[in-house]
Amino acid sequence: MTNYIADRFIPAGSVKVTDRHSDAVVYLYEARGQFMVVAYHGKAGKRDFHFRYTKEATRTARVAEFFKQRQARRASMAARKAESNKPHTLEVGHVLKSTWGYDQTNVDFYEVVEVNGAHMVTIRKIASSAESTGDMTAREMPVIGEYISAPKRKRVTCGGVRIASYSFASLWDCRPVSTSSYA
Repeated sequence: MTNYIADRFIPAGSVKVTDRHSDAVVYLYEARGQFMVVAYHGKAGKRDFHFRYTKEATRTARVAEFFKQRQARRASMAARKAESNKPHTLEVGHVLKSTWGYDQTNVDFYEVVEVNGAHMVTIRKIASSAESTGDMTAREMPVIGEYISAPKRKRVTCGGVRIASYSFASLWDCRPVSTSSYA
C-alpha cells in the first residue's frame, strides 16, 4: 500500500496551516519575492493547487476560499450519507419503471413484491401492453401481477433500484410511457 501523504511535495521552510473544520491543509512559503502556497486535501498525494502570488493578501484570500470549499464538500458528503441511511418509502405493490436504450427507448416495469428491511426490496419484472402511436413508436402500460421474471433482491438508493449498469428503476407515475424501436 502506498503512503500518499509521504509522497506530498512539502517545501523546505514552509509553514503548515490546517483547517480543523475540513480535511484541507496548505503549506505557505516565500520564493524570489513571491508568496507561494501548496494545497492538499485528505490523504491525497496529488496537490489541489500550487500557486504563487505577488500579494500576501491575495494568497490569504485564496487559502480561505479553499478551506471554505472543502468545508462545503464535507457538509455535502455528510448530508448525502444521512440521506442514504434513511429508510426507503417503497411498499409492496408499488410499480417501478426503467427506461433505457441508445438508438431507441425501451421500458421495463417492475413490481415490489416484498420489503426486506429499511434498505432492500424484492422486485419482479412484469409484462407490459403497448399501443402503437406511429411509425416505430408506442405508449406502454404495465400489466400488474403478470410476472415475467424470478424475484430479485435489490438495494434501494435515491428512491429506486439499480437494475443494470445502464438501467435504474424509479417509482412509476401511473402514466403511459413513450417508447421507440429501431427497425
